[in-house]
Parts: sequence; structure tokens; C-alpha cells
Amino acid sequence: MQYVLIIILALSMLFSCATRGKPGPELPMKESSAPMDMLPRQDSAEAKPPEEKTEPPENSLGGAPANLSPAELPPTPQAVPAESAGAEKPETGKSGAVPDGALSQDTPLQAPAPESALSPGVPAPPDPGAALSLANPIQTLPPMTVLPEIAQSALIPPEMTLKDTVLPNEITPNMRQVPSTISILQNISDSLSTGDYGAAITLFDTIEQQEAQTPQIQLLKASVLLSAGDLKEARAQIQAILVKDAENLDALFLLSILEEADGKEREQYQILERILKKAPGYMDALVSMGQINIKRRSFKNAADYYDRALKVDSKSADALLGRANVYYLTKDNNKAEPLYNQTVSLYPKLAEAYTERARFYRSTGKNSLALADFNTAKNLDSENYWIAIDMGNTLLDLNRKTEALAEFQRAVSLNPDFFLPYVYTAGIRDELRDYNAAEKDYTAIIKIKPTYFYAFEGLGIIKIRKGEWFAARDAFLEAYKREPRETSYALLASISSIKGGRQNEQRQLLNDAMKKVNRESLDWYLLRLYYDYTGSVYTGDSSVVSRLDNEVDSVIKARTTYYLAVYYDLRKNTKLAEKYYLIVRDMQCRSIPEWRLNEIALEERGLKDTGF
Repeated sequence: MQYVLIIILALSMLFSCATRGKPGPELPMKESSAPMDMLPRQDSAEAKPPEEKTEPPENSLGGAPANLSPAELPPTPQAVPAESAGAEKPETGKSGAVPDGALSQDTPLQAPAPESALSPGVPAPPDPGAALSLANPIQTLPPMTVLPEIAQSALIPPEMTLKDTVLPNEITPNMRQVPSTISILQNISDSLSTGDYGAAITLFDTIEQQEAQTPQIQLLKASVLLSAGDLKEARAQIQAILVKDAENLDALFLLSILEEADGKEREQYQILERILKKAPGYMDALVSMGQINIKRRSFKNAADYYDRALKVDSKSADALLGRANVYYLTKDNNKAEPLYNQTVSLYPKLAEAYTERARFYRSTGKNSLALADFNTAKNLDSENYWIAIDMGNTLLDLNRKTEALAEFQRAVSLNPDFFLPYVYTAGIRDELRDYNAAEKDYTAIIKIKPTYFYAFEGLGIIKIRKGEWFAARDAFLEAYKREPRETSYALLASISSIKGGRQNEQRQLLNDAMKKVNRESLDWYLLRLYYDYTGSVYTGDSSVVSRLDNEVDSVIKARTTYYLAVYYDLRKNTKLAEKYYLIVRDMQCRSIPEWRLNEIALEERGLKDTGF
């Protein structure tokens, strides 16, 4: 329902409604992307996000990490979560080397991520608040559309009346005088307000044929079809309008949104250029061009389009927030903040004005101010999914984990079919030692998004904690199937198998992993150490130790030290095992799963708080 109220507004204008209320839920700057940072944003059955590999950010949370691309996130209000599609995985493994909060498409510019407020654990979930929204603009999942040009009026203050707004085309007097049409439009508006797109679309068929053929009604129907995610029918409707009037700029703008929804940015760009050639002051097209250029990191061009938009309407919320984001992304915070403040002042009832400023505050370390703005936005738009996610992250920044958990649970209630909030709840519950609840959350993630291998990692660690060795082995094998570059999953599966009493199974588990690493690498010698574990006499540990002494990568060193400790533990050499467990602790490499496993080993031996 991202833009439903805009369509409702257009409907109300058609039958001469007197005044406009507050902006509707998730009404950002038109067609924006997921909140700053990520992971972000794909919602429910309206649009299934494409599957793609995710990378761990730097923050530390008790559960599995999640760096998400916008394609993996639900439809959101103005925002970015940022962060990470297609990012290369560090060769050293889950080292936290991937920037925190990469939730946007095409790896947009990201804001500096705050230090994690959580204690040791694997990298934190994607943070939809670390980069400004327009860093990853124009995401349409599902394609929630607006009636072109009329969309601007959705951002006018409530005290302004509809007579102050501008329609793209004049509404015919005859349309205003047909009671049946007015009644039907009201029913369509009511259906849209409840999210019943099917009923709204059906009602269009009951409009008297002559009225139904007017461009205004056809545009409205196309907008509703596009909002409902029916791209095929929306395209047919738009093309029918353009057959009669090839220069209908409103229909062309809807077509540009449709091309965006289909991932055709080039076609979208060409259509927008065509519109602006005919009508240089077409606000929606100017804003969309600004968003596209931010996505391309062409900040100079983006600034130009927003400046042109502000010359057309100096009080446009879209243009003000877009220009503020360009200032922020070009590190000109002194010019960005006044524009955020101006937007809030002009539109005190617009939730997006507060969320954008809050994300700016959070990205610049002003977490208390950010939380205050998110609270205001929440009061204005209590059904906004991303406000809950952003508030949760801000509360984590402030180390208020219990309150953060409540916000992520609220996000779950708003969208129970999306995996992201479960990533947060699982990690926090794991961190708060509510392991049974965390296990349920990891299981929920696996059910919703089975390709998300970090959930299997988190589940495997909990199974190790519980001593359920074969369940742990299976979880790590599932993680390894989904991320075969991470040979540590194969190693953890083999260790679980050995601890479960199957002394020879590790050979077949490690055989594939050994083929994927350089025979001269430390990783290969470590894998070989466990591969030959059942040998009666083997001094492979000395080969690992000698190479470990020369290793300079802190992540590889910490991981290898942990596995060396486990090896001595399995060999019943308690003294050496404890020595290496304590070395891992002192290395403070908290971004890797081995850190959490090492903490479990220290707890079992009563050494967690003991000096070395």
C-alpha cells in the first residue's frame, strides 16, 4: 500500500473532495527504495524478491548476519537499507571486511555505520539506517505507483485544499455531475484504503462506458493495476492510452514507473528524458531523474535535477529531501541538515520527513535525536514496517536491546512473511541467552528464505551449545551447500560428526573442501589435520602451528587458533586446548562464528572471565 493514498487522493480530486488529510502509510518521495543501509527491502506475496547471496556486515549481533540488497527487502518508505548485492566475499572468510549495511542495489554509497551496541557474536544483521534512502533510489517492489503530477499534491500540508493543487488534465464538469461515477470512485477509494486491489480493479468495470474511456479514469485504473503488481494489465492499459494520445505525459510517466518495475532502467531513463523535453517542469520526472542519478552515483547530475525541481516548486518534499540526501552523500552535512529541518517544518504531519532526518541523524552519530524523530514518525504512521526496523537499529546503537527486540517483533507483526526482522530477533535473543526462542527464529528464517545460509550457521551454533551434534552437523552442511566458498562450515560439520561419535565421517565431509583451497595455504593444512584425525600417529598439528606463527591476517589467525584448540580438545590434550581457547579470546575477533563457539568452550570450562 505504499502509494495507495496518493491514488485515493487522485480519486478524491475526481469527485471534488474538499480537503486533504495526512500522507498515507509508506508515502515517501515517490518510488524510493528501502531505508538507509541495507538490507535492507519486496513485500509478501505482492512481489517475491530475487534470491542473491548476502555478505556479513561488520556489526556484531548474537545471531546470523544479514547484508541485504534491496531486491531482498519489502516495499519501503523513503530509504535505502543499503547494502551489498553482489559484493565480493573477503578471501579470509567472514572477517567483517564487508561494509556494514549494504542494502541497496548496485552497491550505493553508504554512510558510516555506528559501532555495534551488542556484545560478541557474529556480524549483525543488515542495518536499514546506515545510508541515506536516496543512495539506492527508485525501488519498486511491488510497483506501487502514483498518478503522475497529482502525486505532488499528496505532499501538500493538510490545511491546503484541493483547489490549491494542480491536475495534469482538467476533470470534465460532466464527470463531476454523474452520481453513479462519483459513487463508484468512492467505493474504489474505500477498497484501496483497505488494500483490496482486486475489488478496486473490478469496480472500474462498473463505471459507465463513456466515463470509463476518459484519460483520467484510464490513468487511475493503470495506477491501481501497477500498485497491485499486475504489470501486464497495467502495461496494456497504459498502451491503450498512448495509442490515442502518444504525447500523454501522465501516461508516459506511468510507463516509466512500469519500466522501472521491470528492471529496465535504460528505457525508464529514455522515457523521462522524453517527458522533460516536452515539459521541462514536470516534477515527478525531475525527481525520478534525480533518484536515478543518485543510484548511478552521478551526484552532480542528481543535484541539478533536484535544483530544477525546486525552481518549479521550492516546497516540494520530494525535491527537498532528495537534495538534502545529495548534500549528505557528498559529505556536505552543513547544507543537508537545514533542508531536512525545512521539510519537517513544512510538513509536520509527513512521517517520511522525520524518518529521513532521523536516518541522517543516526548516520552522523546523533542517535538520541534520531530516536526522537523515529518516535514521531511512528506516531504518524504506526503501520510503517521500516520505521520499526530503523527504530530497532537505533535502539541497538543505544545498547537498549530489550526495547530494540520489541521494535523488531513489531516489524514481524507488520510483515510476518519476510525474513529480515527474524534475523534481528534471533540475534538479540541469542545474545540475551534465550536460546530456544532464538532457535525458533532461525527456523523461521530458514522456512521463509532457505538460501540465507547465515540462519543455518546460527542454528548450528545453538545445536552445538545444546550438544545436539548431528543436528549441528546437518545445519553446517546446509550452510556449506549454500556457501561452498566457506570451508569452515565443512570443518564445523566434521567436528560435530566427530563429537557425535562418527570418527571416520569427517573424511568424506572434508574431501570436497580440501579441493577448493591452495595446497600451500594454512587453510589446507588445517583441513588436512582434521582429515587425518583418525590416524594413530600424525604430527600435522606442528605444520599448522608453524604456519600459524607466520600468519598476519588476524581473522585467519583467530579462526585457525580456535580449530587448533578444538583439535587438542578432541585429542584430550586439555592443557593445550585451554591455552589456545584463551588466545582466541584475547584476540577479540568478534565478527566470526568461531568467536561465539570459542565463548561456549570457555563457558563450559569456567574460563570465560579468567585471565591468561
